[in-house]
Order: sequence, then structure tokens, then C-alpha cells
Amino acid sequence: MGDSEGVCATTDFTTELDGYKRAFAAMQKHPRVDAKRIVVVGISNGGGFAPLVAGDTPVLGYVTVGGWSKTWFEHMIDLERRRVVMAGTPAAQAGPTISRLAEFHAAYLFLQLTPAGVVRARPHLRSVWYDEPDSQYGRPAAFYHQLQQLDLAAAWGRVRVPTLVVWGEYDWIMDRADQEMIVRLVNADGVRRASLYVAAKADHGLRHLSGSAGRVRRRRRRAPIQRRWPGDRAVRQEIIDVAVTGRSACDLDVTAVDRLHRARVHRVPAREAGNFVVRDRHRRLQNETRSRPRCKAASSATRKACSSPCSSAAGPWR
Repeated sequence: MGDSEGVCATTDFTTELDGYKRAFAAMQKHPRVDAKRIVVVGISNGGGFAPLVAGDTPVLGYVTVGGWSKTWFEHMIDLERRRVVMAGTPAAQAGPTISRLAEFHAAYLFLQLTPAGVVRARPHLRSVWYDEPDSQYGRPAAFYHQLQQLDLAAAWGRVRVPTLVVWGEYDWIMDRADQEMIVRLVNADGVRRASLYVAAKADHGLRHLSGSAGRVRRRRRRAPIQRRWPGDRAVRQEIIDVAVTGRSACDLDVTAVDRLHRARVHRVPAREAGNFVVRDRHRRLQNETRSRPRCKAASSATRKACSSPCSSAAGPWR
């Protein structure tokens, strides 16, 4: 289907969702795709509206990572409280700020004003806004007006297929309550189709962090350890197995996934990582680098950029 086109800064949500739906429809018709074995994966915002992409088309299952299920207004108020407290305001003193933010978001989302429009109508709220006058998080105001119109609870309430809900323990962007709500909605008829997997000490991007939930800091190590571990081959295979075998997402071996996560982050020997073969990605990349021809034009003394062809793709070797 090619690369995505368009400008995110000016694209509203309705237009974006329409693109996802058309891509989904085109994928179903692809000769290499078994339409009966499609698992929809949504991350962050996409983890919330994933059922809207498939619509009434039957799918084998869903995997949602750090999604949402309440209204966008509720999500933003929860997020704002966490942001204010994490910025240093004592929780007991955050009430007045949250009240002003709630008033701001109510005018922004319910009256469908731009942030600048809210400030013009209510100058006393000028100090609480922290983003652009006509956009938020790099998307136009209309994008969030349309998110507010979504009824994700109803959408997830219609899902009756295996669903794996993944959430990072230190994710302050999306609330755990949203993830638990998705599980309850999918399992509302008493059949356990959905389950929640909490990635220990992982943030919204599922990068591993150290410290407590109240004071999170990134681990400092020579080798990169901030891996998006669900992208690791073994965990991808676990998710693919849902589509291939048709087994429930509730049957995913989350214990093995957790062992893999610890092995990747803490460099536990592969033999201690259960049935998965764990490779040290950093070491493998180093070996690949050593096997490549070294650019003679790059000087170790000056470390200047090399204009020769061997540096055009990945920069000079140093």
C-alpha cells in the first residue's frame, strides 16, 4: 500500500481514520493475506480506536498497547493530573490547577474552540495552556474535537474476539483504568476473551525504566536497553501464533514473555530465558559493523563527515 502521505499537522482524525479503514479493506483483498486470520494491533491512540478500523468486519483478535477507552475529556483530565503532580506540584495542592485545566478542556472539547479561542473567551485560563494556539501534540484542534465525539466504550463492548491488552507499569500517558475497562467490556458476557498484561517498569513506549513509580529514571548502561520489547522476534511470534493457531489471546504465555523481557533488559544468559533464544542485539550489531568495509575517507582524528558512497546511508564509520 506504500508509505503514508499527507501532513499530520493539518490532518483531522476523521480523515486519518478513513485512511486506516481503506488500508484495512485493501489489505483484506491482498492475495497473500488470509482474511480469516487478521489480528488488529493498535498502539497508544490507535490502541483505543482499533475496533473502529475493522468496523463490522470479523477479525481473529485485537492487541492494544497503551490504549484508551473513556472519553477524550476524561482521558485528558486524568493525564493532566498526573502531569501536574509529576511536574512537582504536591497532590494535595493540585486541585486549583486541575479545576482550571478542566474548565479549559471543557471549552476546548465541548465547545470545539481552538486553544487560542479558549484563551480569548476566558483570559483567566491563559496560564494553564502549554501547547500551540491552534493545535496540540502536533495535531490540529479539530483532531481532538473529533476524538471527543468517539464512543470507544460502545466500540469495545461489541468486540467478542480474543483481545490482549498491554500496558506499561510506569505509563503516565494512558491510565491503567482504561486498560481494565477494555478487558471488562470485551468480557462483559461472562466469557473470558480479554486479558491485561502489565509490563513491569515499562513506560508508554514500553521502554524499560528503573526506579519507583513515583520517581522514575532511565537506566544508565553502556549498551542501549530501552528496547520496545514487544517488537522482539519471540514476542512477535507469540502474537502471530494467535492468528496462526486461532488460540485465545488469554492463552498467550505471558510468563515466558516476562522472562524474555527481563532477559533482554538485564542480559540474563539465553539458557535462563525459558524456551526463547535470546540474542544480544547490541553485540550482534557490533559484529555486523566490524564485518563492513571501513570508510577510508573518515579520519579518526578529525571525525569529519565522509562524502564517499559508503557513508551516504549510515554516516561515516568511526
